[in-house]
Amino acid sequence: MAFLGVAVGMFSAIGFSLYSHKWYMAAAAKNGGLAPPEARLIIGMVGSVALPIGMFWFAWSNGPSVHWISPVMAGAPFGFGLTLVFLSVTSYLIDAYVIYAASVLAANTVLRSLFGAAFPLFTRYMYNVLGIHWASSIPAFLALLCVPLPFFFYKFGARIRARCTYASAAEKAVMMLMAKAATTTVTTREGSMGSEDDIDIEKADVKDPAELTRAKTNDTVRDPAAVYEASPYDIDRVNTKNSVAGI
Repeated sequence: MAFLGVAVGMFSAIGFSLYSHKWYMAAAAKNGGLAPPEARLIIGMVGSVALPIGMFWFAWSNGPSVHWISPVMAGAPFGFGLTLVFLSVTSYLIDAYVIYAASVLAANTVLRSLFGAAFPLFTRYMYNVLGIHWASSIPAFLALLCVPLPFFFYKFGARIRARCTYASAAEKAVMMLMAKAATTTVTTREGSMGSEDDIDIEKADVKDPAELTRAKTNDTVRDPAAVYEASPYDIDRVNTKNSVAGI
C-alpha cells in the first residue's frame, strides 16, 4: 500500500512517454529522419520538475499528524518524475554515444550505484539530527538542484558533444553508416532491375516451375543490410562499432 502512489506514477509516466513519442518523430522529420540526441530530453524536462514536487510533498507530510494517504499520494509525482528522468537520460546517452553506448551506460550505472552505497552510511544519523521532515528534504533539495540540467543540455548539448572526442566520433560513425547504406540501396535497386531482364526463360534448363521461381528469386534477392531506407530505427545505435569498422 505504501508504494501504490509510486506505481501509479510510474505507469502514468509510461503512458506519457508513449504519447510524447510524436514529439520525437516531429524532431526526426525536421532533421532528415534522424532526430538529434537532445530530442530525448523533452520528457526529462517534465520529469525533472515532477520529481522534487513529489519528494518535498512526502518530506512534509510523513509525520503522524498527517493522514497516511497524503505521503502515499506524494509517491505519484515522484514515480512519474523518476521514470521520465531515467528513460530520458538513458535514451540520451545511447543516442549521443552510439558505438560507445555500452561503456557510457556502464559508467552511469557505476555512478548511481556509488550514490546508492554511500547514502545508507549516514542516513540514520541524518534523520536523528535533522528530524524526519528536514532529513527527507535533503534529497528533495538535491533533485531541485538538478532541475535545470535537462534544459541546459537541451540547449547546449550539441555544442558540448562537438567538443567530446567519443561523442563526435560516434556521430561521424552514424553519418558514415547512413551514407553507405543509402549508396548500397541505390546500387542494389539498379542491379535488381537489370537482373530480371537477363533471365531467359526459354533457354533455362528448368523443368519444375518451382525451381524457375527460386532461380529468379536468387538473382533478385537483396542483402538485408543494403535495404536501409534512411530511417533511424533501422540503425542498431548500440552495436554499430563493428559495422562502422568495415566502412
